[in-house]
Amino acid sequence: MAATENYDIIVIGGGTMGRAAAYYCSARHKKVLLLEQMRWNQQLGGSGGFSRMYRVMYTKDWEARHAETAMALWHEIETAAELPLLQTHPISFIGDPGKEDPIEGGITTAKAVMTDMGIPYSYLDNANALRQLYPVLNVLPDSYVCLTQANSAEILVQNSLRAFNNLAVSNGATLIDQARATIDPAPPGAQSFTVRAAGHAYTASKLVICAGGWVNDLLLTLGLVDIRFNLEIWQMTLAYFAADIAQYTYPYYYDFGTISGTNDSFYGFPPMDEYPGMIKTAADFTNWKFKSPSELQPHPDPVILRALSSFVQTRFIGVAAEPQHAETCNYVMSRDQRPVIDLLPRYENIAIFALDSGSWFKFTPLVGRILSDLAINGRTPYDISPFSALRAGIVS
Repeated sequence: MAATENYDIIVIGGGTMGRAAAYYCSARHKKVLLLEQMRWNQQLGGSGGFSRMYRVMYTKDWEARHAETAMALWHEIETAAELPLLQTHPISFIGDPGKEDPIEGGITTAKAVMTDMGIPYSYLDNANALRQLYPVLNVLPDSYVCLTQANSAEILVQNSLRAFNNLAVSNGATLIDQARATIDPAPPGAQSFTVRAAGHAYTASKLVICAGGWVNDLLLTLGLVDIRFNLEIWQMTLAYFAADIAQYTYPYYYDFGTISGTNDSFYGFPPMDEYPGMIKTAADFTNWKFKSPSELQPHPDPVILRALSSFVQTRFIGVAAEPQHAETCNYVMSRDQRPVIDLLPRYENIAIFALDSGSWFKFTPLVGRILSDLAINGRTPYDISPFSALRAGIVS
């Protein structure tokens, strides 16, 4: 075993949140080490892929406020890193105004929040007006309406990971991949932690844990047999379909609707650089729900792929029936679909982000700043009460 190396803060988990936390801690003149168990380009957690949807349309005002704050921080990072991170697109919520999705809420409630907050939007209250806005729409229920917010965006995932990586390194942080971490058992009140990875030992007085679906395994190494997060890993399916982009303009959308007798929601992106000439379509539901990353499947769900094909054929004109590419991504879900952003229960010097619930990539810079606040000061000026680790049903 090599000699122990000492740091102010060790960040465990090198996905988007871990890299953001490493940057914000290092920018505040702390000596920072980040450890990632996989290769940088082998993300099996929640930070893989090419794109994420960014929006400020939410059904809870605190989500919309956090999204507005995060957007300002994204632009700061974009300027500092000299990399494009956001590509602005209007996003439309289309569907039945009475439907409420268990994860995303609904059109009517999102419209009420934006009205109350004074966020600009446009609203079409009938399907005919929606067809005129998007002539590419094919079969469309007469009950459909459309809520559009112009200041939405696509997050360029790989650029954003690169940006936080580069900024952290430029501020003196050490980032190591292929280094699966364990934490030597340490009781609450411990003034220092020893973290072991890839044959090396490291010490720090503060930890930041962003371990995704592996969080419970990591906490066991710390000796916490009585703290386990109640998590469920949803393995989601998405696909890319060839589309007639010369003839039609495809929207950036979330569809709260009913397809082929189901009551499932879909969302999608217009053609992007990763697969030119193809639209990206994803299901916001899954048949595969697991308790451990070891259960994840190496391929997309064929049942969901058929549902995606049925959806794009029903909803759009000029789209191929079969996908050209198909992928999976993982949502680490809590029971109330909100993450944990807090200090680890009983530990005042361990900040944690867990249970990302599928939608939190867009809040990356805000979460990174909050985690640095918690690690360095033990508190943050941002309202993180909705994300408490002590709320009901989160920890068993």
